[in-house]
Amino acid sequence: MSYKVKSVKPDKKIFMYLLNKYNLLPEETLFIDDLKANILSAKTHGLNTIHYNSHKISKR
Repeated sequence: MSYKVKSVKPDKKIFMYLLNKYNLLPEETLFIDDLKANILSAKTHGLNTIHYNSHKISKR
């Protein structure tokens, strides 16, 4: 999809495109990614984030 927007994460343009295309409110949107730069950019634009950094499942 980034080819349509001519932008890639962490560029603001791709986040704004998705929010506008799907009529999303940043504060009601969750962004999950494994790269810290992408997480920081999403947070800057008001999105809630989860920094995925492990494939291990913890047992509680």
